[in-house]
Amino acid sequence: MDVTRIVSRGRSRIPALFSFLYLSFFGLANAGTWTGTDIGSVGVAGTDSYNSTTGVYTIAGSGTDIGGSADACHFVYQTLTADGELEARVASVQNTSATAKAGVMIRQSTALGSIESMIAVAPSSSILFLNRTSSGGTATSTSVGTSSPPYWVRIIKDGTLVTVFQSPDGVTWTYAGLMRLTSLTNPVDIGFAVTSDNNTELCTATFDNITLSSRTSYAPTSPWHDQDIGTTGQVGQVHLEDSFWSLYGAGTGLTGTADSFHYGYQALNGNGVVMARINGLSTSTTSSGVVMRQDLTAGSAEAAILLNFTSGITFATRAAAGGIVTTTAGVTVSTPYWVKLVRTGSVFYGY
Repeated sequence: MDVTRIVSRGRSRIPALFSFLYLSFFGLANAGTWTGTDIGSVGVAGTDSYNSTTGVYTIAGSGTDIGGSADACHFVYQTLTADGELEARVASVQNTSATAKAGVMIRQSTALGSIESMIAVAPSSSILFLNRTSSGGTATSTSVGTSSPPYWVRIIKDGTLVTVFQSPDGVTWTYAGLMRLTSLTNPVDIGFAVTSDNNTELCTATFDNITLSSRTSYAPTSPWHDQDIGTTGQVGQVHLEDSFWSLYGAGTGLTGTADSFHYGYQALNGNGVVMARINGLSTSTTSSGVVMRQDLTAGSAEAAILLNFTSGITFATRAAAGGIVTTTAGVTVSTPYWVKLVRTGSVFYGY
């Protein structure tokens, strides 16, 4: 146990958990509300059908690819008026090309050059994260894993932030990437996309274990709040679903005389305890944990227990406003891992 004394007194602020947490899903998709259409210039008209007995969607699409400045694929979708998420198992993908693709997608519209995000499975055993951030812009494609069908994928829209996850079994999920689509507006289309990457032939893919949910917002509600602390370079965000928190933040962390990070918090009057389990971090340089601060300025007095995959557990404190953060290193650990911070007067205990 490490102990430090904070000189500044008064109201402290308790954070939410700074980490990427794997989310609970609910509400099965209604197969009768899906619409199928070809997007772009396809050589063979696509098809789609749903088997209500087996819960399997069979989708066939041709097209030269999903990418560049214009897509060519078959898309089966519903309209999402606010925020939401789609999860499914890609049960099979026909090998019409090593770069054929089948997966879950969010796009602004069915226009061929629409803003979009997609996590896709390819017959070449690649898991790909595709994004087009502006209408008519060039899409990017990033390899985020290597696996073959059957394979689970999930895509989440929270405002203009899109996050994707992947799983071999639908139980253990791995964060696969995120993209801020700053020009994305409501409503959007969410669904399944298939391209053969061979415009003379249909690629048939099957999807099952489909779950679609929607809501007005994933933002925290009172008494919880969130905001960026200091100069972060990118706008952070909190995604709250039931008791699971995902915090997306940039910045350099709690360091020097001025911090920069994203903070989820509520006011604490007097003594108290904040405790959370950190389920995962997005990168080896990400730090996450629980913090108590005097106020929301970058140089506030504070105490924190932070987890980083490289440096392990760290007890960080700034004893006075504008002072330098001092750290005490602990053990190297892996997630999931519990952290706790206790305030007793002006003394803070980290566990």
